[in-house]
Amino acid sequence: NYSDNPDDVEVLMLEKIGLMQGRLSIPIGKKIQAFPTNNWENEFSKAKKLSIRFIEWTLDYKNLSKNPLLSSSGQKKIKKLCKANKIKINSITGDCFMQRPFWKVAKVYKKNLILDLKKILIGASKLNIKYLVIPIVDNGKLKNTHQKKILIEELKKIKIYQKKTKVKILFETDFSPQQNFEFLKNFDKNFFGLNYDIGNSASLNYDPVQEFKKNAIYIKNI
Repeated sequence: NYSDNPDDVEVLMLEKIGLMQGRLSIPIGKKIQAFPTNNWENEFSKAKKLSIRFIEWTLDYKNLSKNPLLSSSGQKKIKKLCKANKIKINSITGDCFMQRPFWKVAKVYKKNLILDLKKILIGASKLNIKYLVIPIVDNGKLKNTHQKKILIEELKKIKIYQKKTKVKILFETDFSPQQNFEFLKNFDKNFFGLNYDIGNSASLNYDPVQEFKKNAIYIKNI
């Protein structure tokens, strides 16, 4: 709804804007983003002071099993912090899949990585998180049709877990608007969609108007 009052517009924007986890902490090493192992709890109160209402959780492959999202005690702590600070976690950025893509590893390792995916979907469900972002860029970039086939086949098998957990998988890609459209035709739109990364699109000189014209139905997170 449009308002002439700048204060009203500001409130409306803040109700829609979230923060990537780790951005309110001192960077780990020289990484742009990483799970803030020693500071993740403090980010809730910091976000509240900034009137931020959403946090996008971050999952790294390193120490993944120790991430609080994947344990019952950690989930209880997250729920408590969300309630105390009026913060909601709507989405997860799964950097762990980019760091260790199951569509690129040998078969002997793939099983455990798929098991990790299932655990993440279950953990997300317990916290009522709606979206899990799987980046197929950088180290996760699809290099050939074989990798693409594995990704599609394995994620189609995962749909049974998505039906139980109600968590949608969103892809972060470097595809053109047409390539995204063709890629997503392989999946059920009720369970899969797009994470629209503005930085990726700008660096590749894609036209955002064309991107939304072609794929608006799939875009769930920006």
